[in-house]
Amino acid sequence: LSDLRRGAACLELFHHVPVGNPIQVNVEILNQNFTLFAEVRSHREPILGRSTVYGIKFVNNDLEQNQRLKFLTNYWNESKKIKIRNKF
Repeated sequence: LSDLRRGAACLELFHHVPVGNPIQVNVEILNQNFTLFAEVRSHREPILGRSTVYGIKFVNNDLEQNQRLKFLTNYWNESKKIKIRNKF
């Protein structure tokens, strides 16, 4: 997972996944494993030897899935702020 915003993300993989294909994203945050369901919306061909970047949209089927996504988004934004503060 390389970017996360507006209920979507960028996922970098070394194998091919067709556009429109549903996928499972497993994320470990603070020693907790989360499984989020998403759908591949786009892909960008990489430079030779690099991973393919896929644009994914999270599918919120239930309340638990929605809470996991909010937790992941909050954690992502806070860690981004901490990295910026540590730079300067």
